[in-house]
Amino acid sequence: MASLLTGMPDAWTRVSGEYQRQVAPDFRPAARTLCMAIDIRPGDTVLDVACGPGTAAFVARELGAAPVIGVDFSRGMVSLAKGLGRERTSFVVSDADAESVGCSLHTHLSVPRLHPFVTPLVYAIPVQLIAYHTAVFMGTDVDQPRNLAKSVTVE
Repeated sequence: MASLLTGMPDAWTRVSGEYQRQVAPDFRPAARTLCMAIDIRPGDTVLDVACGPGTAAFVARELGAAPVIGVDFSRGMVSLAKGLGRERTSFVVSDADAESVGCSLHTHLSVPRLHPFVTPLVYAIPVQLIAYHTAVFMGTDVDQPRNLAKSVTVE
C-alpha cells in the first residue's frame, strides 16, 4: 500500500510561493496569539511540526524562544522558511511528529493520518475550532465577522 501522504509534499511545494504571499501574512496575527496563549517564553525550545514557511516559528523566536526548529514535509515550504531565516531558528524537511523526534510537548493537537482524499474534510474541524477559540481569546466578536457582506447578502 502506498503512503497516505503520497504526492502531498510535492503539492505543497508547488503552491508554497503563493501560500507565502497570500496566506502567511494573514496567519501572522493568529500565530502570535497562539504563541502567547500557550505561554511561549524566552529560552523555551520550540518544535513547530508542519511549520510551512515558518510563520509561527518566527513568532516564537520573536517571543524569545530558542532554539526554534521547524519541520515540514514540503521542500518548498522549508526553502521559503530558510530564506527568511533568523538566528537560532532552523528548518528541516521531514515527515515527523514530535514524539518521533523525542520532544516533550507543552501543547499539541493530535490528528489521525487519513487518506489524502478525506484529510481536508476531517482536519477542517479542529482547524475551525482553533480559529474560533483564537478569535474568542483575541476578543473578536465571532458572531459579527468582518467583510462577510461582500459574499453574502442579508435579506
